[in-house]
Amino acid sequence: MRRRMFACLAFGAAPAALALGGMPALAQKAPPPAGPAPAAPPAGGQTAYTMGEIGRRVRYGRQGAWLVQATGDGALTFANETDPTAWTAALTAPPGPAYAVEVLVNGDIPAVEGHAVGAGIVFAFQRGDGGPGRRYRVAMLAGDTLSVYRYADGGFARSVSSRNGAWGGGGWHAMRLTVRPESFAIAMDGQQVASIGDGEPLSGEVGVMVSGTGRAAFRELRLG
Repeated sequence: MRRRMFACLAFGAAPAALALGGMPALAQKAPPPAGPAPAAPPAGGQTAYTMGEIGRRVRYGRQGAWLVQATGDGALTFANETDPTAWTAALTAPPGPAYAVEVLVNGDIPAVEGHAVGAGIVFAFQRGDGGPGRRYRVAMLAGDTLSVYRYADGGFARSVSSRNGAWGGGGWHAMRLTVRPESFAIAMDGQQVASIGDGEPLSGEVGVMVSGTGRAAFRELRLG
């Protein structure tokens, strides 16, 4: 099966990459050693890429530019704007196989209640039949609590799951999203945090975005 590599976004972090792969399950990778906190993103970049140059781009709402800037040392920094979502290609409709998305994250990602684009890592599901999409935000809170919020009524104010764990402190952690035809599960460092199923099919496309004041870095994303 054809693999495709393309540049990803990092918010004030180390070089990042996305990889779309075949169907095999993902092997767990040891996180890199913790280092100093990433510096603030630079004011500008030398090279800009639109999502159309590095992969398929779809949006909730209006179409617009999804901008990634390359700094002088080759790291990628994210130019923040409203609802920037990096989407995969269309997925197999139910009863197709499960697939997984894995992202390494660094640092705390504080939640912002009641905002459509709050802080955190957002997994977005765009239905293949053209029905309304859904978004879930995963936020790491103070005290190493990880919470999952569902987008509803114009914001991410409704919490659907919360779990305590040693995920803070600025080290690297592996966040894994496993999607089945009508449910999905989120794990951090191999520990399941949430299992959510509401009977709605999750076919179509899955998207990932980062927003807010916290720092996060996509090291690798695989779809299989």
